[in-house]
Amino acid sequence: MLQDQPPATSRALSTVNLPSVNHKPMFDSYEQSVLEAADEFGYLTQRDAKRIIREHNASVLDAWLDLGDGATDAQKLLFWLGY
Repeated sequence: MLQDQPPATSRALSTVNLPSVNHKPMFDSYEQSVLEAADEFGYLTQRDAKRIIREHNASVLDAWLDLGDGATDAQKLLFWLGY
């Protein structure tokens, strides 16, 4: 009977010491990353909008009451969150 073991490549990679590299952040700001996640019209999916609202410890219900369907508009949502 075969036992569950990680593939040999994952064992080998875990022992490799990679040089540290100074990485530039993918985005210059949080706002830019949110806008990049929006579609070509500037709208987030409801799922993404809700995740962003929750990440800011804000109420999804309050956001939808205040913004209506605009809660998925990336710029309006960022403004509502205080950016």
